[in-house]
Amino acid sequence: MKKLIELDAALSAIGEVPTYNDGMVFEALSHAQRDVELLPTVDAAPVRHGQWKRHYCEDDGLPDGWQCTACGEWYYFGENKPNYCPNCGARMDGKDGKDGDNETD
Repeated sequence: MKKLIELDAALSAIGEVPTYNDGMVFEALSHAQRDVELLPTVDAAPVRHGQWKRHYCEDDGLPDGWQCTACGEWYYFGENKPNYCPNCGARMDGKDGKDGDNETD
């Protein structure tokens, strides 16, 4: 799996390496900063997390679907719930501040 880094943080970290007034070290770090700036970049959004919460029918109180805790939309999946919300893209891994697996009642 590819890992993303914050470009400005990487450049800042390279810039904070002590050079000890050594011209070769300074030149090497300058080249490293330039090389990092030339790497391809992507626009990435933070990963949203959620859980599937059982949704109950208002008329009879019986379960009638699943609700995403991240966006509130609900769906009829039966028991084969996807790992991601079709509406908001949240990853259904239960990391929204609640313990347990990817569903709640």
